[in-house]
Amino acid sequence: MDRSSNFISDRVGLVVCILISIYSPLCQAAHNYPYGNTSYTMMKTLKDDILVSYDQSLRPKLNQTDLTSITMQLSLNAIYAVNEISETFTACGYVGVEWYDELLPWDPPSYENITYVTIPKKEIWDPEFVLVNSVENVGPMGSDELLVETWYDGWTIRWTYHIYTATCSLDITYYPFDEHDCTLDFSMTGYTVWEVEMNVTGSSVFMGFFNENSEWIISPNGQDTKADSGDPNMTFKFHLKRRPGYVVLSIIMPVVMLSVLNLAVFLLPSNGGEKAGFAITCLLSFTVFMTVILSTFPRNALVVSVFAIYLLILTLDSTIIAILALVLVRIVTFDDTNKPVYSCVLRFYNFFRCASCKSKNNDTEVVKIQVDKNGNSDQDRLDKNAFFDDDSDAMETTWLQIANFFDLFFLIVFSVILFLSTVIYFAVAAS
Repeated sequence: MDRSSNFISDRVGLVVCILISIYSPLCQAAHNYPYGNTSYTMMKTLKDDILVSYDQSLRPKLNQTDLTSITMQLSLNAIYAVNEISETFTACGYVGVEWYDELLPWDPPSYENITYVTIPKKEIWDPEFVLVNSVENVGPMGSDELLVETWYDGWTIRWTYHIYTATCSLDITYYPFDEHDCTLDFSMTGYTVWEVEMNVTGSSVFMGFFNENSEWIISPNGQDTKADSGDPNMTFKFHLKRRPGYVVLSIIMPVVMLSVLNLAVFLLPSNGGEKAGFAITCLLSFTVFMTVILSTFPRNALVVSVFAIYLLILTLDSTIIAILALVLVRIVTFDDTNKPVYSCVLRFYNFFRCASCKSKNNDTEVVKIQVDKNGNSDQDRLDKNAFFDDDSDAMETTWLQIANFFDLFFLIVFSVILFLSTVIYFAVAAS
């Protein structure tokens, strides 16, 4: 079983080269050439001798009650794509299966020291595996003409190159700082766990030939077999972590800049139509942008993306800003009809105006109070007209002044909302 323990480290270089028909110096350096000075006649004689009474429908065990032990490995080449809408990922690589065939060993000195032959898959017993979480064709991997590597001591290895598209439940709560755990679930058909056992090795997924993905960081996360499933199976686990740079620069930053631009509504004069038109344009831009972005998200009611909530808040802000802009444009026209400022609006306006005045005037003024012959003092007259007379002040304050005040007030309020929502989003998503 020592050969099985060194399954990847000792054999993957030679096997991959055999499958793609490239005999490079690297492959030749990894293993001695297994044929020696071999003739065609001797090679054919060897294959005829070991297959003369071979029945590929029976497990390669002299005692059929013994378990057939299989080691399965995955050499991952690339992750082509991760589809958030269909919740699938596409990967390619070699799947290697190794088992001990008790019917195939031969004595190399009797066959010109031949230690290795390749035999078509259909001519010997070969374990058939299917990808059970595939979203495409679910069937045995590899054609019957695929060559199987067979060694003189009975150890047999078969490598199959395939492109796999499998389901993967994607949790986009923290998009674009999201991480996912995906699997490739293989199951053997036609046999039970009482006939075939799967060996779990510590090497997990071989990444020696892996090509980095520009959008995702992929790392193997172990392998596992479920003994209680009934069928021999093997699960290869992957951990996927999104590279957030592209999304931050191409999606999040434009959204933030559009939100800042939306605040410019309160910098435009309220006595013109540009204010309302600009506010409506920003609202439509937010709506289109949100529709395009959310169309790339999976239609999953179980989880809600923090980014989707962030977009919803910004769109709601834009809606309120557009409504306020229309209101401000409307109230400015009240000056044309000499309509006095409402008392409630005037009190709100005077409250902030007086607070501003008090912050600028900290000096104490000494006032001399005089008393007339009837005993009435100046203080009594001041008390009667304390602070503001709403009626007289309403006539002096114009609706244009009110609109300009609210422009500044709403600019500050919505700037604070934008800053806090952006900080909270990044703090939650990146945590």
